[in-house]
Amino acid sequence: MPAQLPAPAEPARGRRGGVVAAAAMTPAQRRERARVAANARWARVADRQEATRTAREASRAEFYAEADAQGVTDPALRERMANNAWAAKMARMRLGQLTSARRRRRAAARARSAAASAARAGEAG
Repeated sequence: MPAQLPAPAEPARGRRGGVVAAAAMTPAQRRERARVAANARWARVADRQEATRTAREASRAEFYAEADAQGVTDPALRERMANNAWAAKMARMRLGQLTSARRRRRAAARARSAAASAARAGEAG
């Protein structure tokens, strides 16, 4: 007899039992809800490769289409072009992460500076 799989994750519920909208949640609560959902999903999957095969194939097809929309290029060249298209996408994503991280660090530094200035002003007054 096969092992029973766990039930799907329950949606986040408020005090009165209603489902909590993502807009009403803090970023930390949304991250936790996503973490619960991801873990519940992968707890029900025995073969991760098979579970993501369709998505990987669709993603790969997008890069091939970007490299050679008409399908007339030599397959070896098309493969290299698709690999470069994938590398470019990954580099754009890394650049976005770095830019976002820099913005967060600067905002945190400004907040610390403002707090220190307020503390100094409080001591002087």
